[in-house]
Amino acid sequence: MKIGIFLVICDLIVTYRMKLYNLFYLISLVALLIYTVAFFNADRNEVEYERQLFVALRNSGHKLLLSNGDLNSRVLPIKKLRKDEYQLSFQSELTIIPDSLSSSIKRSLSDISFNKDYVVEVIDCSSKEISYSFMITKNVENNLVPCLGRDLPLNCYLVNVYFQRANGKFYFIKLSSLFVFILCSLLGFTLHFREKAIASKVSAKELGFTVIGNYKFYKDQNRLVKEEVIIKLTAKECELIEILGERQNQIVKRDILVKKVWEDNGVIVGRSLDTYISKIRKKLKDDDSVKIVNIHGVGYRLEIV
Repeated sequence: MKIGIFLVICDLIVTYRMKLYNLFYLISLVALLIYTVAFFNADRNEVEYERQLFVALRNSGHKLLLSNGDLNSRVLPIKKLRKDEYQLSFQSELTIIPDSLSSSIKRSLSDISFNKDYVVEVIDCSSKEISYSFMITKNVENNLVPCLGRDLPLNCYLVNVYFQRANGKFYFIKLSSLFVFILCSLLGFTLHFREKAIASKVSAKELGFTVIGNYKFYKDQNRLVKEEVIIKLTAKECELIEILGERQNQIVKRDILVKKVWEDNGVIVGRSLDTYISKIRKKLKDDDSVKIVNIHGVGYRLEIV
């Protein structure tokens, strides 16, 4: 089945030239469907499991009363104390016989094919102290059933049963499918966002401008445009903006700027670079998301927030 699903996905990729982020979206969708099915199946199994467990526990209480020679008093309704912990209580006082208690619970649970580890505690109704306890595991050698033959006196007792259930297959499927869903969704979103950003830059270049914050930079036309406002630029300003714009949020060294804008043209400058940067700053002042930062002794960085 797993190979079949893999082949179907491969066929979709080849047939429709599926982009990578769409593949991640598809996998996350499949994982979500698996999680949903596992969730409802696990919930349904849990309800069925608990119904059978209530019957088995009541039956073990019935057998315990019979071992006391009690044919008339009732086993009171089973209480669920918390997840996997249940309580047996009785209408009348009784004597707890360790042999009878352990065998009655074991037989009743085996009738419903229950094979998980569990701990039984006998609690005194008045003092709330544990009067007796034992543990049954799948490994018989690890069973702890102490004090056999040492009966507890006639008294009011509560019998708490705690089941140490291992995580079932539905729990594993739910956890793994949820992990795959989250991971693939994040990867798909990241790749999708990245591709859109690249496509945006490409389309902008095709239209003849570069996006710098809220400005459109038209290098060939020596201008910046913000909404309907046109800001004219000199040739040197254009060259500087182009270099800084290609490396947005990166430091560009002074030497590189000076070499590309002036020295390559046979001109050597002193403070011209700082003067032009100051002019560009003034032309970008209407956009708070754009600023040119001076990295002292190193160069400049065009920061886009």
